[in-house]
Amino acid sequence: MKKAIIFFLVTTLWIGGCESSGSKDGEHTQPSTKYAKTSEQSTNEASAHKEDGEKYVTTAENENGQTFRVISAYEWVDQYVKKVEDIESKSERFKLWKKVVMDHTQNQCFSGASSQLVEDYVYSPPANLGKIKSQNKVLNVSNIENLTIKALKASSNKFPGPNTIVCILPQEKANYVGLSIGAGRISIFYSSSYSEVLLKSTIAHEYHHSTWSAKYAENYKWDLLGNIIFEGKAEYFASLLYGQPPTAVYNYMNADEEKKLWNKAKSVLHSTDRKKIHTVLFGGDKGFPSNFGYIVGYHIVRDYVESHPNTTIEEWSKLSPKELYEASGYEDSF
Repeated sequence: MKKAIIFFLVTTLWIGGCESSGSKDGEHTQPSTKYAKTSEQSTNEASAHKEDGEKYVTTAENENGQTFRVISAYEWVDQYVKKVEDIESKSERFKLWKKVVMDHTQNQCFSGASSQLVEDYVYSPPANLGKIKSQNKVLNVSNIENLTIKALKASSNKFPGPNTIVCILPQEKANYVGLSIGAGRISIFYSSSYSEVLLKSTIAHEYHHSTWSAKYAENYKWDLLGNIIFEGKAEYFASLLYGQPPTAVYNYMNADEEKKLWNKAKSVLHSTDRKKIHTVLFGGDKGFPSNFGYIVGYHIVRDYVESHPNTTIEEWSKLSPKELYEASGYEDSF
């Protein structure tokens, strides 16, 4: 997506490596939930198979013909880890990373309008092999592919969008759950500490970003208000499906505190300065709590929909930030 300041969720933090001290999309501590793979398969369920010579692909489609491909990219990472343990040379490790992982996944998992967001993952092989082994051990006995398909189907039934690819990768240095790098492109960075509801709500959040990008990204104004509303729409969409947005855990402000901080943020709402946007959006600095912009964005969108109950998801999703904010009644809620 052109001029995107961020493109993820939950997914909430800056992908290039913690420029903000706040947490990023999906960096939440949740109860650990392990999953058991199911052997049940039918025409209505996802089925793993080889397609066009590819391994580790799970495909499905919804009733309207929208297709989903879940790529178990962690399987390629697992192969890399098994081969790299006796290699000390950084250059040789990178060559192996490219051959084993990137040559099989880059086009589908790391290419998109905002592919710069995943450059660090592409060009820096994982260093903590023990952590990768641990995450892959859980992934290999999980049903995360079917969980992902179910979340995608639920999301697409509410907000039809483009054919979508989701790549599942083990989390090492990434400190977020998921991100979207463009229309129809989502990556999930798995940790065994993530609960099932966090994973599903993150997928819904990123799916909204992905579908919104396919429909409304052109000429969008990426100032602070634009970023807040962009994330708020995805947070609210996830809450419609799973009861709370991914960043709900950070909503510890009372109304007076939120009002005070919002009045502080209002002075830079139309700023396109990256540092100022990060400060307010991700928080953790200058008095703003973690994920402040996500929480406020969620409240603004929620207040708009509650005061316009007949508005469809499609209608509020395409509203400009200015239109939605001014008609939300958000400040009256204080």
